[in-house]
Amino acid sequence: MIDINSYLSRGYHFGNITDIFDNINEFNMICDQICDISINNETYWNCQFVVGSDSEEFSPHLIPIGLKADRQIRANQQNLIILQRSYSMKKSYLVNHFFNYFDKFSIQFLKKIYNNDVGDGGNNFIQCYINGDKLNPHTDNHNEATCALVIYLSNDHYDNNGGLLNLTNIGESCVPLRGMYSLLDLTKNNPRHEVTEVTGDFRRFSYLLFASKK
Repeated sequence: MIDINSYLSRGYHFGNITDIFDNINEFNMICDQICDISINNETYWNCQFVVGSDSEEFSPHLIPIGLKADRQIRANQQNLIILQRSYSMKKSYLVNHFFNYFDKFSIQFLKKIYNNDVGDGGNNFIQCYINGDKLNPHTDNHNEATCALVIYLSNDHYDNNGGLLNLTNIGESCVPLRGMYSLLDLTKNNPRHEVTEVTGDFRRFSYLLFASKK
């Protein structure tokens, strides 16, 4: 159970998804359905590929999977830093039920923490990081967001395969396995954090919500 006062004071909390979901069998079923979708399936996924360059050559940041290899080659040729590389699920009628499911329970949970000062929407994503993917250290610059909630969906074998949500200024990390969630406060805090590079065959699936202010 989350200690709300401690969370708001520290600016972060790593917890168990039983804080959010009461039907764990249903939760596992939804997670399995998402994790069973191949990330090479362009019907469902785009590639999020951000490099340390303002050049139009590397825009937009969200590209078809088929363009990933070419962007990687051009970034390497120019010795550019990769700020983020991951996969993002396309929003369509095929996957609306996934987003609706996580949104419903996540917003209910967050309203309890913020005394209902959370809207019914926000920016939401379903993401996957595979071997070599990462997100460099940063703070979240979402002016209208109350918090960032990350729910981990992966049930793969994990042997120190990276993908940690690492709070770089605090020295705390959350292992990205199913059953866990991370919550970062953006009202009084905004901890600097990163997703460490994923290695091996591990696939880091997660749901991410930047909850809007009411």
